[in-house]
Amino acid sequence: MEFLSKAENGIATHIKHANTKEAAQEELVSCIGTCLKERLQSIWRAKKGEELAKFLFLKLVIFLFDNFSQTLSKGS
Repeated sequence: MEFLSKAENGIATHIKHANTKEAAQEELVSCIGTCLKERLQSIWRAKKGEELAKFLFLKLVIFLFDNFSQTLSKGS
């Protein structure tokens, strides 16, 4: 998680191109952190979307089954 904090700090301070090896390494860590953060957020959003779709589908199936059951019991 060091990458993520360094990326956020780098974005907040608007780091310019590095003049030293150490600064270049920090800039690289910042860039990698930003890429990782964006990718992880994308994966998380996709996963949450799948979970929501499954939940809504199951609720619909339960609702339809209950209505069907009620219709059958009224018809008897």
